[in-house]
Amino acid sequence: TVSSGGVTSSTVISSGGTETVSSGGLASSTVISSGGTEAVASGGVASGTVISSGGNEIVSSGGVASGTMVSSGGYEIITSGGTASGTVISSGGAETVASGATAHDTVVSRGGAEYVYSGGMASAAVVGSGGNETVYFGGMANGTTLNSGGAEVISSGAVANGTTVNNGGADVVASGGVVH
Repeated sequence: TVSSGGVTSSTVISSGGTETVSSGGLASSTVISSGGTEAVASGGVASGTVISSGGNEIVSSGGVASGTMVSSGGYEIITSGGTASGTVISSGGAETVASGATAHDTVVSRGGAEYVYSGGMASAAVVGSGGNETVYFGGMANGTTLNSGGAEVISSGAVANGTTVNNGGADVVASGGVVH
């Protein structure tokens, strides 16, 4: 556990191991794989985490994750009240934005996916070739940019505001989806 005033750098977590970052703690450049988990609790900050191969980062209420890199079966899970900014998702990685959670400035590239569920919000995502942002019923995406080969899927009951679709990008809006 990384608690108030505590700082860790370049910790490696795997095989069922867990690092908890609590109020006032800072975890920098943590590497998570193979069943390892980083839990960012209220008041905790994780910066520059690298997640792959079945690793998980869970950002809960009041926790902040910035500059996370997710690939190859890794997951960043943002729960109610949690915030992630500047996440980069590629090659089979995924970010889940749950109800009450917020993701800012996510970059989704080839093979990466961002999923925004009911009550979750994604803002200023950039989706590139082979990347996908899916917004489910009750979810919201604001200011997404779709570059060539990138796709945004707006499900029934989901809302997208201010999407920019560049040449070769695709904005797929299901019946009942709303785009402003």
